[in-house]
Amino acid sequence: MQFKNLNVRPMRESDVAAFERLRRSYWEADLEIPKGWYASGVETAVVEEAGMPVVSLTSTQAVVFDPLIKNPAFSGPTLVASILLAERTLAYEAQKRGAVDAYIAVPNQLTEYHAIVQKAGYVPTVENCTVYRRPLNPDTNPLLGAEREALLAQNRPESESTTADTPTPEAV
Repeated sequence: MQFKNLNVRPMRESDVAAFERLRRSYWEADLEIPKGWYASGVETAVVEEAGMPVVSLTSTQAVVFDPLIKNPAFSGPTLVASILLAERTLAYEAQKRGAVDAYIAVPNQLTEYHAIVQKAGYVPTVENCTVYRRPLNPDTNPLLGAEREALLAQNRPESESTTADTPTPEAV
């Protein structure tokens, strides 16, 4: 891998048509640009070699909501209202800092939550993709994956919580 012949620069208006053609020719995944190629909170970098564009990569200032940790003693409308209040408050603060999109991670098996977040205005995104995380600052709390795997290896339950108190979409 060599970087010496690569140049990175902001996307120019003259790049848009070519990258729109490339974007629309790749149907294996939805390569969405819902906020455009560049705007407040949106930047697109173009990498070129010898003046020929190689790739573009768009970044969007966003807030990601995850994890939701709930008290199993609460359910139904109180739980849903609490989730929405926390989400709207955090979204407001993120918008003040320039965020233009919000993302929420919902485990595939919690289908009732999928309906709730969609009713709250979220739409599925990055279909047919896996979303990865790269910390830009060091993590300050250990991740639970290793602990969970150790517990599962010992055939002990992960937690005492159940999904029986999960709110239904109608409760929203």
